[in-house]
Amino acid sequence: MMAQSLRASTSGGIDGKWGLRYEARWTVWRGVLPVLRGEFDTIQVEPPDLLGEGAEFRLFGRQPVGSDEVHQCKRRHGTSWTALALDREHLLVPFGRHLASGTSVVFASGTESVLRTAAEKARRDEADDWSADLNQKETEAKDYLMQRWTASQQEVQRRLAGLEVRTIDDETLLTCVIESIDRLIGGTEDAKAALLYLADFVTDNVRVPLTSRRLWDFLSTKGFSRREGQDPALSERVLVLKDSYVRGIEAMRPQNLAILARPEVNRVVEGLTLPEGPQVVVVTGPPGSGKSTVLALACVRLTEMGVVVAPLRLDAAQEAWTADALGRQQGIGFGGPPARITARAAGGEPAVLVVDQLDSLSILSGRGDQVVDGVRDMLTQARASDGLRILIACRQYDLENDHRLRSLVYGEAAGDPGIASPDVLHLTVGNLEQTEVRDVLEAFGFNHGTLSARFKELVASPFNLSLVATLVQDPRSGHRDFDLIHDRDDLLAAYDSRLRQRTRSVLGQNGFTSAVHKIAAVLSETGMLSFARDWFADIPDTVEALVHEGVLVEHAGRLRFFHDEYFNFVFARQYLQSSRTAADLIRDDIQDIARRGQVSAILAQQRRLQPQLYETDLRAVLDS
Repeated sequence: MMAQSLRASTSGGIDGKWGLRYEARWTVWRGVLPVLRGEFDTIQVEPPDLLGEGAEFRLFGRQPVGSDEVHQCKRRHGTSWTALALDREHLLVPFGRHLASGTSVVFASGTESVLRTAAEKARRDEADDWSADLNQKETEAKDYLMQRWTASQQEVQRRLAGLEVRTIDDETLLTCVIESIDRLIGGTEDAKAALLYLADFVTDNVRVPLTSRRLWDFLSTKGFSRREGQDPALSERVLVLKDSYVRGIEAMRPQNLAILARPEVNRVVEGLTLPEGPQVVVVTGPPGSGKSTVLALACVRLTEMGVVVAPLRLDAAQEAWTADALGRQQGIGFGGPPARITARAAGGEPAVLVVDQLDSLSILSGRGDQVVDGVRDMLTQARASDGLRILIACRQYDLENDHRLRSLVYGEAAGDPGIASPDVLHLTVGNLEQTEVRDVLEAFGFNHGTLSARFKELVASPFNLSLVATLVQDPRSGHRDFDLIHDRDDLLAAYDSRLRQRTRSVLGQNGFTSAVHKIAAVLSETGMLSFARDWFADIPDTVEALVHEGVLVEHAGRLRFFHDEYFNFVFARQYLQSSRTAADLIRDDIQDIARRGQVSAILAQQRRLQPQLYETDLRAVLDS
């Protein structure tokens, strides 16, 4: 009865507002959970008098020091939350009073507001620079605030510096609150049940100050308690994943090629460990630039610093529409949603979810449609997990030209590939320094001074240099005139020839070529980059021989070619041997238009082996 009376007496009718659920989720996420964590002393929903004017709830007693915080949330607006629109909701003047008194104000909605960027600039800019930094809409909002708050420009900037405007939709908000609850609270029921219990409890205690103790006492009556420390079993699982990932990357490096220092590793580690650093670090570069190596070296460094590191390779992923389905795949290995497993394994300590090969989902490669939703769900959960950061590797071209990948990495800022996001640090991995290349080549026995400038530039690519290392370490491959090697396709052809000769005694005259062609054809047809051993149960010894020679690598029970570039090379050779062209590939299937890597590989081989056909085919591709 009391709860019903309180609901009926509050302004606007709390039943009607909380029936939308957006406000309830926000109140639990940004109100109840901070009190449960001890960040504030109490929460009061719709506090009376001026303390609660224009507020959904107020947080009192920020710990260890700081201002109170009032929150207001509106699920959506028909257009956008301009200063005028907020004024019409009778929020603008109360916000101004709270901010003038030193109380922080947080406004959340699924609809964008011009005050978000104006407030961000108010915090960032000096007083003399702020007005000049505002765009037209922000300037109009500033002028309106000066009028309605009866304040100077300098005072408006001071107040706006205390305003946080958060644009968050229903689905993302639900993910955020569920992940935060799951990390903090454990019990006989799941996080969704805890959310409903807490929402009901707060609704039943409108205008009642709720302390951490009272909230925890209530949760205990429902079978919930605070999660304490790391989950040992999950910590061990994540450690195994990290070790397996690092070993897999190291195994692809030829034994005669030393680990080369990459300055990008320091920048990755710094970005992921700075207290005010970005939540996401994305490493990009062209194919073969060593992105995965940078990630592996960063994993080792971070682990040495006590950070929990949980890596996964998306080229091993199969169909997955949710984060849970993705994490439970054998090739991913988490046994559940990767972000949630990582957070529990860390137990409140710093943690990083490492996502390698994001470009394997690219529409430009014709793959990823059945995986992208699961990855989006995983990254949304990761962003919602306090203390969890994300490290991503992706090919530069794919990130710049695939809107789906940009949305995964940049979120709301994905519309403009050149936009700077404070939550994302973008690092580019390039070629090796020529001094490093010289030292490696001289260690291989080359006379660096006699090598052509073209060859030196070619092997500055880490992948190309590893191919050279593989070729020179086996004397049985015979003498090779490296001056005749002009591009990566030449190197791949030399590597393929070396492996064909090396395996002839085991696999027969054409056994190697037949096997790699068969595997490449199946992967291309299925749109996958990895496979289970039982896919080729008819040639188990051949598959094992390819693994032994490093042509195939195994990770988490899945096999793949040692590099995508070799996969494309093999596919292209097989495709051309069937008397088809790159233009045919584009015409065969509308989805094949996106197979940029395979089309490029076909054209590269034509240019090397069939120059006249190359010119004809290139014109046909450009005209299609």
